Amino acid sequence: MKKQYKKRREPPISSIQHMNNRDHQKAVIQAVLDRYNDGVGTAYVITRWPDEEERNNRACDAFAEMKGSPAIAIEHTLIQSYDRQKQRDAEFMQAIGELEQELRNAFPYRIRLGVRMFAVEKGQRWDALKRAIRSWLTTNVPVPGRTDVTIPGVPFPVSIIREEDGPTGFTVFRWYDESLDISEGLRATIAAALENKNNQLGAYRTAGNRTILVLESEDVALANRVLVYRAFLATEKAADMSNIDQVWLASTITQENYVEVYCMRAPQVFIDAVNPPNVLFGPDHGEVWDEPIAL
Repeated sequence: MKKQYKKRREPPISSIQHMNNRDHQKAVIQAVLDRYNDGVGTAYVITRWPDEEERNNRACDAFAEMKGSPAIAIEHTLIQSYDRQKQRDAEFMQAIGELEQELRNAFPYRIRLGVRMFAVEKGQRWDALKRAIRSWLTTNVPVPGRTDVTIPGVPFPVSIIREEDGPTGFTVFRWYDESLDISEGLRATIAAALENKNNQLGAYRTAGNRTILVLESEDVALANRVLVYRAFLATEKAADMSNIDQVWLASTITQENYVEVYCMRAPQVFIDAVNPPNVLFGPDHGEVWDEPIAL
């Protein structure tokens, strides 16, 4: 008789705070372990962060223990929706994104500034570019609605959206590039993660520990849980996952200080216990994922 757990009913959202990369990673792992414990009534506690202790070995990121049960080795990795996403995001923030903080209280209405997705490139003078945009915004009054402008010193067109209703403020964004194949990008990065982390977790599995791989996506705009799960299903068929007991998805939005966590691979009874009932992950719901979904 298989073990039964009480199914979750509330959304899988936990609070996280802005922090450095390592502390952020720890918070995400803790959110997954909290969901694990809450869903099935266990009391696992992270007792060590082996990767910090064993710099010369391929140690796991976290080690959780509970008296009378096998320990859990937890490994975390970031998945990307397209090639060099994290690098491109950082470049955009350095060139333009930092203006959000600088100009947040500069206007008596709401301004949104948009550029094409890959407008920011290496070789551009990002500091000069940022100064040119800041100067133009603070010396020109855009009309309500959307205006496409060419700003001197900026090597790409800029869209200015002035909104009269709602709170005042200033935000930046990028237009989605229709040429991107997000599903292919996810499949590639997940495949690489499964191969790498399966090898890394082998020693822990051999020692009798349970193992968890946490795949974190920081891109809920382009890679919602449906796209990530579909990419995972397509990838796991050809992957060696003999050393990975469970795979979890952590969808994070650091600007809003929360993380959504879902279990994508585990025994079905466990998946149903830790996930909300409308998520329908796991082999018992395979028919849901057999047909394409219009997104």
